Amino acid sequence: MTKKRMAMIGFFFVLLIAVGYRVYMAYFFDPYVHYRNSNISGEIYRFESPLILKSNEVKTGFYDVHVTEGSINSIYGTLNVNQVFYHYFFDKNTENGFEENGKIKLIPSKFKPIKTTKQGIVLENEYGVFQVESEIPEGKYELSVNSDSGDSKFFIQVLSDPSNVKESYNVNEEANKKMAIELRKGELLEITPDNQSNSDFIIHLGYVNKVK
Repeated sequence: MTKKRMAMIGFFFVLLIAVGYRVYMAYFFDPYVHYRNSNISGEIYRFESPLILKSNEVKTGFYDVHVTEGSINSIYGTLNVNQVFYHYFFDKNTENGFEENGKIKLIPSKFKPIKTTKQGIVLENEYGVFQVESEIPEGKYELSVNSDSGDSKFFIQVLSDPSNVKESYNVNEEANKKMAIELRKGELLEITPDNQSNSDFIIHLGYVNKVK
């Protein structure tokens, strides 16, 4: 066997190990892969804030946080009554704090495609972390917001994976500007509140074109 052939075999062997390691790490350390369908019991939880959820109170997994009374404050900002945060990840090794006075209902996330029209996607009183392609179609969008108060603010991130931010934006409704966002397959779109407005709001993702 020639040295060149041995070198090629060695290269492909190392590449195979690297790919296998990447898949292993993704499965065991990327919650979007490992815990996506973990809560198969579909158990629903109800709590009253302020509180700290401990590891033995909620099964590890993704939940949609519905605020049924008052308001709560979490690591993702303030959520008010009738507002929802989709795909909140609860880790058994982490305590999750909720401040202010309110009641919440935790429903296991379904990760279903968001309903779209020819004009795009409308999120009404909905925050969360959404996966491109499985929930939001890949493409170029124009993002705009509208609320009863007229002064809503949002913090928006596009993540290449759960730990790497590709782009981030501060969206201020008063500026009355549409924001161009490009979403590619496998990326995550995170939308969180950036102020404590109690008003209802609508986020519109208007479809512009395919990504190249």
